[in-house]
Amino acid sequence: MGTKSRARRQAFIAIGLLPISAVLVVVCPVPGIVETNVIWAFASVYGAKTSRTMWKRLTRAAESDTDENSDTLHARFTPSPRLAILEKYLAARCHEYAADFFPSPGDHPTESEVLEAIGWSPISRDGDRLNSEDEQLEILEVNNDLESVLRKASKEWANWYNEEPSVLIVGAGIFGTSTAYHLARKYGDPSRITVLDRTASPPDPAASTDINKIIRADYSSRFYCDLAYEALHAWATWPELRAFYHRTGWIMLDEEGSDLSDRIREVFRDRGHDPTQDVPVSELETHWKGIMRGTQLKGFKDAYWNPEAGWCDAAAATASLMEAAQKYGVKYVTDDIKELCLEPGRVRCLRTASGHEYTADQIVLATGAWTSSILSPAEDALEIEDRDRVERQAQAAGVAVAHYKMSDAEMDRLSDMPVVVYGEHGELIPPPKNCLLKYTNSNTFTNTFRTSSGHEISMPPDRDQRIVSDRLKRETEATMAHKVMPTFTEGKQAEYWRLCWDARTPTQDWLLCRHPHPGLSNLYLAIGGSFHSYKFLPSAGKYMVNVLSESGNGAEKDRAWGWKKGDAGWRGAHEKTTPKRELRDLEDKDSAYTAKL
Repeated sequence: MGTKSRARRQAFIAIGLLPISAVLVVVCPVPGIVETNVIWAFASVYGAKTSRTMWKRLTRAAESDTDENSDTLHARFTPSPRLAILEKYLAARCHEYAADFFPSPGDHPTESEVLEAIGWSPISRDGDRLNSEDEQLEILEVNNDLESVLRKASKEWANWYNEEPSVLIVGAGIFGTSTAYHLARKYGDPSRITVLDRTASPPDPAASTDINKIIRADYSSRFYCDLAYEALHAWATWPELRAFYHRTGWIMLDEEGSDLSDRIREVFRDRGHDPTQDVPVSELETHWKGIMRGTQLKGFKDAYWNPEAGWCDAAAATASLMEAAQKYGVKYVTDDIKELCLEPGRVRCLRTASGHEYTADQIVLATGAWTSSILSPAEDALEIEDRDRVERQAQAAGVAVAHYKMSDAEMDRLSDMPVVVYGEHGELIPPPKNCLLKYTNSNTFTNTFRTSSGHEISMPPDRDQRIVSDRLKRETEATMAHKVMPTFTEGKQAEYWRLCWDARTPTQDWLLCRHPHPGLSNLYLAIGGSFHSYKFLPSAGKYMVNVLSESGNGAEKDRAWGWKKGDAGWRGAHEKTTPKRELRDLEDKDSAYTAKL
């Protein structure tokens, strides 16, 4: 009907302009103006007549089921099998947003498969195909457009069926930020999501707030290797993150008697893609402008190079993803949590130091190493036994980190530097724009504190994280700064030190689950970074969203990230990283160190 009306309108306009064009030829001779108008009028009138005829024939077809009138035009629409692929893709998106109302379609097509089914292909230029880089970029952009459009469509469908629960996320580190971002992308009304942290994003005390973090897929576990490759793709392609990602590669030195590098490379081979290369330790000084010169190699048997690893500007990336979540509509509140206020069966609210109370249908503690200190009073009130407390699920662990200022000349020498893993002693990460070369001492420690109720919990000390004892400084210098790339620290004092704290689980798996106690039915946990999880900033929240929606992440993931029984006799992937010493034993004799809730 719209086409018919437009054709009639254009015909009227063209006919009406005929006398005007004739007058214009007399007043201001313009060659061809009348001829052009006549042709336009003829085409418009003919188009209007044809449209009117087609409309009448279609109308007669709609009013009659017979073919007696030969002038009747019948139009029949047959569903294309190709649309079934698009339908299945949309069904999967709807299930993702409202699993209670939309059944799972099972295996569903990818964006690329949908585009292929509907006949889309990259645009060629002058008959020639695009080069591979331009073609991949165009495919990525169209995939993202398709995902975005159908994501919005599925949100609208889901909102018809399901009122979205309000969510309060405590903690804006990697797990809190990632969860807020993925919830915001899922929710029709992201203003129902609130993030609470003691400081603005990126939060100062969080392990994720750092000058840089390692991004790699080198795992002896196929489970985390697969997850890491998923995250690496996001780091390389997401507009919120790709500017902060630096694919410099890494060199890993393996100690005598260790088979860690062999197990990692076996996982790569099992996946059908091994990017690594052997590098004899005797030849390390010949690579990367000679930056490894002077490194003590006694006790190391070999090394391998992986060009696919790298690092990121961690604090900036965290802030960028939270900013994206806020643009979707997520609310961010700066306040310090004081206590969980309980009512029968659930957490009624969170009370903060400022006296405000925050409530939500679902409350997520993404509080890392501070989780035991936050939950302990509620565990006391519910008389939860030690073996069933969160302390048995995740322990606060710390490492010492030193930052050395590099000169312009040194920055030039380090321009090709990869991440350097010095066995199990620690690692070095290339300096970002602030010219700080970071050394991490991987010899962990904890900080155990006895509460007023007599329970032992671990937590970071209540003090500035840059307060580091001379004893820990000397240990870090002796095991890392004076042994690895020593020409860059020789004769220097560290620009600053930091104690970096994280929640470490006994298996180094995450803890993404609902709290199992019936008195905490609306409380969820998203913790357990275990010093290896920053790389999962773009993806961890996707899995936490599935926990909140109770759709789950599949048997393997749910088992790995679920609440473990206290007497299960867990074994970890890297048990040597288990804290075996207390921070108080590493303090200087005249230290005024105290830890308090």
